[in-house]
Amino acid sequence: MIRSHRPVVLALACVLFAPPTGAQQDDGPLRLAPDRTASGTYANPERGFSVHVPSLSGTVQAFEEYALDNPTASVFFLDGNAWLVGVIYTRIRPGYPKDFELIESRIKPKHENQQRAWGEAYQVRTEQVGGTPVLATVNVKPGFAGERDLQYLRHTLGDFDPGNRCECVRSDFHFVRNGYYVQLIAIVNAKTGLSKDAALARSRAELVDAFERLKVGG
Repeated sequence: MIRSHRPVVLALACVLFAPPTGAQQDDGPLRLAPDRTASGTYANPERGFSVHVPSLSGTVQAFEEYALDNPTASVFFLDGNAWLVGVIYTRIRPGYPKDFELIESRIKPKHENQQRAWGEAYQVRTEQVGGTPVLATVNVKPGFAGERDLQYLRHTLGDFDPGNRCECVRSDFHFVRNGYYVQLIAIVNAKTGLSKDAALARSRAELVDAFERLKVGG
């Protein structure tokens, strides 16, 4: 995969939030996703977290969870067409805003820098989703090649592939819920026969569905 015009950006969690006390690494193959016919929900009760298992372009083939003891965890759902829904959630440490001020002051400026670097390929806007303020970003030329890039998704703002060889589009939501900073990621591969506009619409629909069904810190 070609990556260029990419600012070197460390994980937001390293800048904004308390450092982890340890990590659970999973270097093996992605695990099978929970059976959607059973409950349709993936949950981590220890963290008060649950999210709807997305349908993506068909049947979800695998998922990966990566948990830092404190304060960040993530879960990614991925299918064979390189469609993805990911959730990264970080407990906000004391002394930082527990509302959208955190996003406005700490998250939004970094994405505006991305927008200036990448131009029309990267869009940033603030909007309301279900009455909650959300920072929404769209990357129409993301660098993503499926499973091998999950680690990269966890630790940076995003990537840029000028050739967009995967013909993917990526949409993200950033918001605060119950003392957590949450980033939702949806990637749709237009090679499955969708137009660019249809792929963007589908990626946003996946975000909204995850946003509405997500529970964290409860």
